[in-house]
Amino acid sequence: MFLLILSLSCAFASSPVNKALADDVHNYGHIQISQTSKSVVVNTGPIQVTFSLASGLASYSWNKVGRISDAYSAARVGTLLKSTDYSTHRFLTSDVRRLSDGFGRGVRFSFLNTEKGKPALRQTYCLYEGKPFFLLEITLESPTAISTNWLAPVQVDKPGSVNIGASADEHVLIVPWDNDNFMRYRGEPINSAGSSYEVTSIYDNVSRNGLVIGSVTHDTWKSAIDYRGSHDTLEALTVYGGASSSVTQDTVPHGAVSGPSVASPRFFVGYYEDWRSGMEQYGWANSVIAPPLPWAGDMPVGWNSWYAYECNVNSEAMTSSSDFIRNNLQNRGYGDNGVVYVNWDSFCGAGPQPDYQKVAEHIKKNGQHPGIYFVPFALFGKGGDEEKVPGTNGQYTWNDLLLRDANQVPIPVHIGRPLDPTHPGTRMYVESTLKTFEQWGYEFVKLDFMSHGAIEGKHYIPNMTAMQAYNYGMHYVRDVVGGRMFVSLSIAPLFPGAEYAHSRRISCDAAGSIKEIEYMLNSVTYGWWLDKYYRYNDGDLVVVGRNSANEAVSRVTASAITGMFLDSDALPGNASVQERARDLLTRPSILAVARIGKTFRPVENNTGDRATDEFVYQKGATWYLAVFNYQQQPATKHIDLVRAGLSPGTRYRAMDLWKGTSFTVLDKFSVNLEPAQAALFSLDGP
Repeated sequence: MFLLILSLSCAFASSPVNKALADDVHNYGHIQISQTSKSVVVNTGPIQVTFSLASGLASYSWNKVGRISDAYSAARVGTLLKSTDYSTHRFLTSDVRRLSDGFGRGVRFSFLNTEKGKPALRQTYCLYEGKPFFLLEITLESPTAISTNWLAPVQVDKPGSVNIGASADEHVLIVPWDNDNFMRYRGEPINSAGSSYEVTSIYDNVSRNGLVIGSVTHDTWKSAIDYRGSHDTLEALTVYGGASSSVTQDTVPHGAVSGPSVASPRFFVGYYEDWRSGMEQYGWANSVIAPPLPWAGDMPVGWNSWYAYECNVNSEAMTSSSDFIRNNLQNRGYGDNGVVYVNWDSFCGAGPQPDYQKVAEHIKKNGQHPGIYFVPFALFGKGGDEEKVPGTNGQYTWNDLLLRDANQVPIPVHIGRPLDPTHPGTRMYVESTLKTFEQWGYEFVKLDFMSHGAIEGKHYIPNMTAMQAYNYGMHYVRDVVGGRMFVSLSIAPLFPGAEYAHSRRISCDAAGSIKEIEYMLNSVTYGWWLDKYYRYNDGDLVVVGRNSANEAVSRVTASAITGMFLDSDALPGNASVQERARDLLTRPSILAVARIGKTFRPVENNTGDRATDEFVYQKGATWYLAVFNYQQQPATKHIDLVRAGLSPGTRYRAMDLWKGTSFTVLDKFSVNLEPAQAALFSLDGP
């Protein structure tokens, strides 16, 4: 007989509770567990979990108001298993544990569902004192090996089972799995259906009440949340590990996980008066599980070659750009605490290979930090498959390293071809390349097309899921870098990442046009919270010389409110671009905002797949407000400071950081913007 168990190891440190629970109440710190013959109720104050020992259904309340009801768990092991399909549902006193970990003090407990001759099922929760979220994970166990590629800790299928309160403008957050293919975040109306990857929120944009549900472990599974709503209510919700679709760039099913014990992703479930705070706490929760990669330096400010030269960058372009920055920007304050990065991007054109070492030496002589570019898990170009892979001592060809399906056919993707991160040749190639960069003197590396390393396929190390293989590869990347370079990810999965790199591009490519700016800020509108996980969000590269003056101001503003700040203009030999760069990239008040290195919070989130036009951030007693006009005609923006989060009835001294003018505002004011223009304000109270 199989034994299917839902279990969770949430604790970093736990101790058993050495007393059995009877039909009464027991207190564990500020957490109360009461048990009767019909149900078990766990109450933390903010949260109440009620589990029916008759049906196996669970309900979740926050502050005594039910938010999720009739929830069950499910798994696929040849057939679909539901926790409600079993005759016996028991509370396991032996599984109660006190917790003391990065989330605080709490309790871990489990429910076990069994029936003779059928797989069985256990559910385990972690709840914390004073925290408005809980963690839930399921584990399959059996005396003999089992195999599954789909586990759903939370599933509801009754209309009205999800209640976020009085709602006037209800939405479901749709998060893309990575930042490739110019995919957008979306705030979909509740009367829709779809899938969000890793995390979602069901929220009301007027009240801002909302649930936040997302995975906080990313070592094995790609996770998703499927939903269906109609008649202004959510009819079905499935929270699961085992996602595989065109959105995850997969052409084969999610890999199976086998063994006597198989754990699902661990999911975060919380309810918040302001769902934006919930998303930020969710980002933080991921950093508790996987602490960010240490970094003692400042946020990189500087220059990158891509939009300036694309594939045709060469040594002369790099050194002359470095010289211009030293003589015209760096000497005017451009940088972060005097640190300026000058970075190669992809060299993919014809002609001789650049002299990377001499260029690095030149950049360093200019008092700058050299950066470089690398694609560790993808092969580009046609042909050459039988060429020997650099760094492998002639042992392997590129053909050996390609990721393949079960029939040994290389896995297709829209651009390039994925390499298998677990292949010894890939590891030798990556380690050799990164060590060479360090020998040349590079201090920053942009790792591109990382999603190629997280695609399902048949790996050299057998029985690995895509995420297990990706983590395997990222571990050796981190080990060889050893904290000696700033690591920036581009075209990368949402998770994992912060434990391996210092920053991640928040969107796909976005240069200098207002259309591209709006696209990038769509990712900020719905993904700003990622800087609670990554040290820095990267809003791609600033370009001031390609488009109108207003678009240049908007592009600088967009990066200043997102995080990383790297220009990418062709500076040498172009007088008009040079003049604009001197003007827009060296303004002290704008640079001061950029150097904060934090992503501004969106004011509204009812924009569908478009960007909102207002973003705010508070630093100490100062508020910052950015306002954008994405249209090619003038617009007047009416700003409600109370809606933006500032104190009602308070007079603020507002400074227009681009114009240098100041004025006094109380609760509301209007901004007249020219076509494609942005404004950036600081606001200080009394």
